[in-house]
Amino acid sequence: MHRSILAVLTTAALLGIAGCRPNVDVVMLASPRPAMAPRPASEVELITTGRPTRTFVEVAVIRAQGGRAQDHYGVLRARAGELGCDALVLGPDGESVHNEHGVTGESSHATCILWSDAPAADTHGG
Repeated sequence: MHRSILAVLTTAALLGIAGCRPNVDVVMLASPRPAMAPRPASEVELITTGRPTRTFVEVAVIRAQGGRAQDHYGVLRARAGELGCDALVLGPDGESVHNEHGVTGESSHATCILWSDAPAADTHGG
């Protein structure tokens, strides 16, 4: 009896956690699109303040909805890597998402960009 109750509680907890995963939407912007190859999320640069100083092309807007805004960065970065983005310019986060039952989580968005210039020269001798 105790095993079956534990199994039900474990399943309910896992389903609850899975239900908190943010939904991700992508709107492609660039046309014609530049050639892009998927890359690991860890290679996608995050730009959290201001505009990049390098020349770039905006390729897509990626939006995550649901859950907490601080949990969105990894999801946004992973999707950007799948698309082949060089960097993500993060927009303001933490906008509340509402439905007929009230607040359902937060929404964050970022612009996926590709660098259109050569990387800056390494001046640190590395």
